[in-house]
Amino acid sequence: MLYLSSCRAVLARLLVLPFSALTVLSACSPSPEPRLLASVVESSVLPAYFTYKQASENLVVASRAFCQAVDEEHMESVRQSWRDSASAWAGPQVMPFGPVTEDNISWQVQFWPDRKNLVARKVEALLRGGDEINDVSLAQASVIIRGLSAAEYLLFDVKGGQLAAYQRDSGAKRCALLQTIADYQQNIATRLYHSWDADGGNYTATFTRPGPDNPDYPDLNLAVAAIAESLIFGAELIKRDKIERPMGLDRESPLPQPYLVEWWRSRYSREMILANLTAMHRLYSGDAQEGLAAYLAAKGHAKLSQEVDEAFQRALVAVNALDSSLFEVASDPRGDPRVTRLYVTVSELLTLLKRDLPKALNITLSFNSKDGD
Repeated sequence: MLYLSSCRAVLARLLVLPFSALTVLSACSPSPEPRLLASVVESSVLPAYFTYKQASENLVVASRAFCQAVDEEHMESVRQSWRDSASAWAGPQVMPFGPVTEDNISWQVQFWPDRKNLVARKVEALLRGGDEINDVSLAQASVIIRGLSAAEYLLFDVKGGQLAAYQRDSGAKRCALLQTIADYQQNIATRLYHSWDADGGNYTATFTRPGPDNPDYPDLNLAVAAIAESLIFGAELIKRDKIERPMGLDRESPLPQPYLVEWWRSRYSREMILANLTAMHRLYSGDAQEGLAAYLAAKGHAKLSQEVDEAFQRALVAVNALDSSLFEVASDPRGDPRVTRLYVTVSELLTLLKRDLPKALNITLSFNSKDGD
């Protein structure tokens, strides 16, 4: 742990000074909140951003290899690297606190929902234009074509993402765009990871050391609230945007809308929800001794702690029970009762997180853009 490791180092130097060691030992027993924050960073946040950075680096390598040898084998390799990047993004996607909230980064990674098919239109318009595609031109272009959504189009679309599209005269320009997007995404992922890293922006210190001089977290409760709000945000994102609206379970729009499904071109919607829920569960459980679940139990809410964990488990079982993408289900008039089951389990999880968790933690939630209640 971040706190405990530093305390151990100090104690090791003071073993010859018993009284001093006792003083440090008492100082190195922080209240549960700092231990919780340190656990969240060490067991969830940093691993999530590191995985995202690695996946983005692999996408760069795979896209370059594909463009050097345009064939089925290399195309499947770069497609798999894209899937890995999407899964890795699922962690930061449901942790909307810290540097990821700056500069509209989420839009730079993923433009969704795309109600007007802007991704396809803007990508093809750029490819038809006469401008050279490079890092500078992409940075000046629309945010819509800088992210994984545009890369998904280039790799999975039934027309623009097939091998034949890269074997035509325009293939070189298509490859240039794919590689430039991969480079751009790698820069974002690297920047985000280093913004938390102690050797970089060290947002870890900002998050784990609340106090009156901390502009983001002037008190401990605000930092704890950020964890709870992330869990609520993630559950609402999955319930409303990933299931309810595209599957026609919204009372205002009771018809399925397949093209609102996340990652519908790649048929990767189920896997993304699974990755989201896995990241959220890790954020909740953290280190077995210091995570939010243990913190709740230590605060006298062991029953709620167990209920939330069981709700996560039910949601994970429900998403694993699906054997097809949500796009296919939404396109089938018969539907699939397993999707309804997933919707119910996520709704139950959201109720616990939103109704009971803030009371138990004695926190006040800030405004949540996904909250429609």
